Amino acid sequence: MKLREKLRQFDKVRRQKLVWIEKLFYKAISLNRKPEKTSIDKKEIKKILIVRNNKRIGNVLFLIPFVDQTIKIYPDAKIDLILMEPWQGQFFDGFKINKILYSKLRMSGILNFTKTIRAANKENYDLILCPFGSSTDTIISGLISSRNKVSSYDNTRSRIFPNSNQYDEKFTHTAYKPLSILEAMGNKLRFPIKHHITLSSDEKIKGIVDANRLKVNINELNVAFFRGARGKKRLSDATWNNILDRIESVSKVKINWIEILSKDLDYPLRQSNCRTFYSEDMRHLGSVLRHLDGFVCCDTGPLHLADAVGATCIGLFTETNIDDFGTLGSNSINIQGLEKLDEKTVFEKLYNWQTI
Repeated sequence: MKLREKLRQFDKVRRQKLVWIEKLFYKAISLNRKPEKTSIDKKEIKKILIVRNNKRIGNVLFLIPFVDQTIKIYPDAKIDLILMEPWQGQFFDGFKINKILYSKLRMSGILNFTKTIRAANKENYDLILCPFGSSTDTIISGLISSRNKVSSYDNTRSRIFPNSNQYDEKFTHTAYKPLSILEAMGNKLRFPIKHHITLSSDEKIKGIVDANRLKVNINELNVAFFRGARGKKRLSDATWNNILDRIESVSKVKINWIEILSKDLDYPLRQSNCRTFYSEDMRHLGSVLRHLDGFVCCDTGPLHLADAVGATCIGLFTETNIDDFGTLGSNSINIQGLEKLDEKTVFEKLYNWQTI
């Protein structure tokens, strides 16, 4: 067991045993910022802050449905976000967001974090929404003044979020679960629920141009894959070669593989007959993936990025549950465990999408 996993287990036990200390801490940070105990009328909500402090690509992308629904439910309100890092704001380009603040919550960024909290406290928010309720999200919410504060109901955090209501969870997927918070407030969700990034016309064109450069032959399948993943989710090179070989073995046409590289994974799996692509611009990477014939990836950030732009995704879930973290696009496949990988089904999905 890796050290990080041991620390996570320790933290889980610690929180269970020392919940009373956690309550005292939340009480202390909220002493001068107590929300109103009664929920204010919806018409009075003019300024909203949504808090999500997380550094993972997928977790930030899973915030999109909640942000989109909040915008639709409160069309006349100014809606701000607090995210962790500046690069995350790009995922909300095209959304009706007033401003985005960045916590930079880490030891080296404590000065910037303090400045962000001070700036937020000048806004006089009517409502703070904390859709995922992590400990850091709770702390940030406790440090900022607002008339009402709402999250999922948890007695431990009730001092910070006194306006939260108990509810039956309607959704299973991590991206949709927080929507029940909005419903518990008496709001009706607006369907269809959006989980997509909005690409501009210019971004789409640039994506098409680079995708076409990567394609060997438009009459063949040009499919991207990404080997990177955290911890146990990462597959060996031998396993990846086996997966690609299996899909090739049932293909009616030649498959031209395009490997997506990253800073952590800068060498190609196959030294010949395989093109590579690298981009630090995630919106551009998403647009390129959208305009290839498919994308094969484990449960990691690039998979959810590709899903958010509408790419044809083949998601390989070896350690996580597809009900919680699977791709949401209608033209994608989620595979729960490599033993359930059906290469014929994968090929048909890629081939049928390419011929549309």
